[in-house]
Amino acid sequence: MILNKPDDELLARIWLTSVNELGPTGQKKLLEHFENPVDAFFAKAETLALMASDKASEKLIKNRDRNYLMDIYNKCENMGIKLIYPGHESYPEKLYGMYDYPELLYVRGTIPEHIDERGLSVAIVGSRYSSLYGSEIARKFAGELSESGICIVSGMARGIDGAAHRGAVNGAGGTIAVLGCGVNVIYPRENCELYMDILKHGAVISEYAPDEQPKPWRFPVRNRIICGLSDAVLVVEAKEKSGSLITADCALEQGRQIYAIPGRITDERSEGTNNLIKQGAFCVTEPADILRDLKGEEKGKQKTEELPLLDDRQQKIYDILSLEPVYIDDIVMQVKMSVSDVIGMLFFMEERKIIKQPLKGYYIKCI
Repeated sequence: MILNKPDDELLARIWLTSVNELGPTGQKKLLEHFENPVDAFFAKAETLALMASDKASEKLIKNRDRNYLMDIYNKCENMGIKLIYPGHESYPEKLYGMYDYPELLYVRGTIPEHIDERGLSVAIVGSRYSSLYGSEIARKFAGELSESGICIVSGMARGIDGAAHRGAVNGAGGTIAVLGCGVNVIYPRENCELYMDILKHGAVISEYAPDEQPKPWRFPVRNRIICGLSDAVLVVEAKEKSGSLITADCALEQGRQIYAIPGRITDERSEGTNNLIKQGAFCVTEPADILRDLKGEEKGKQKTEELPLLDDRQQKIYDILSLEPVYIDDIVMQVKMSVSDVIGMLFFMEERKIIKQPLKGYYIKCI
C-alpha cells in the first residue's frame, strides 16, 4: 500500500475525493483531523470509522487500493486531464474563500490566468427549459461581459447555462464550465460542439473522476464551485423552486453579489428571478449595469458595427420583430406584402445577421 513519490499527495487526494458518501464536508472534517491527505490515507481503519459514516468509512477502506488509484491517474494522463489541488500553481485563488473548497479538481482545457484575486468573473445561471428570450439575453450579457475581460462561469447545462457559454467563448474573458460529472462526460449530449468550443477558449472542470456519470445530487454540490469561482452571480430565468436559486443561496453565503434579470409576472420561469429582486438582488437590464457595479465603467464595450441601411419595406419587417419568434406567415399578413418579397427581404437581413431563425420559419431580431 506504499504510495510512490512524488505522487503521494496527489494519489491520496484521488482516494479522498473518490468516496461519494463522504462529500466535501466529510473531506474537510477528515483533513481538519489529519492535517493532510497522506496521513488520512495511512490512518488505521478503526480511526477512519470514527471519522465518517459506516458507508463512507467502508468505501474509504475499499478504495485504499493503489492499483485503483493509479487507474484513475493513468486515465487522466492518457486523456490530457490535469489534476490540480490546493497549493497547486493553477488552483484558482478565489476558491480559497470557500470553507468546503474542492480538495481536487480535474481540468480539461485551460483555466483563464486572470481568474484569481486580480481578475473578475461572473456566473450566469438559469432555467434548463429557458425561453428563447431568456437564452438570447444570457448570450448577450455573457458576450458583452466577456468582451470586457470578465470570465463567464456556468454549468454547461441546456438552456441558460449553454447560452451563456456560447456568448462568452469568443470574448477576452473566456469561460469555465463546472460539471456535475467527469470532465470527459459530455452532458447533455446536445452540447458536444459547445464543449469543444469551451476547451478552446477556457476550461471544463469537475471534482469528479473521469467517466463519473451525472446524477441529480451532484448538481447542487457543484453549484458551490460555480459561486466560488465568481465575484457575482447573474440569474436570468428561474422558477420559484429552481436549482439556480440554490446557486444564488450559495452566492449569498459566500458574500457574492447577486444580479437578476426581471421577467414577466405571468411567466413561471421568472418567478424565481422576480422574487430575488424583491429580496434585494440587483435588478439589471443591460450588461452595462453589471460593468458599472463591478468595474466602475459607465457603459459596456460599444459595438462599432452599425446595422446595414434598410429600405422602407425591409424596415417595416424588422420593426415587427422582437425576441419573441414570429412565423413567416404572420409576417406576411402583418406587412401585407407578397410571400416571395418577404422571403427575399428576410434572406437579405438574415445574411447580414440583422435577424435570425431560432426555429425554421420563425424569425427574431439579433441583439
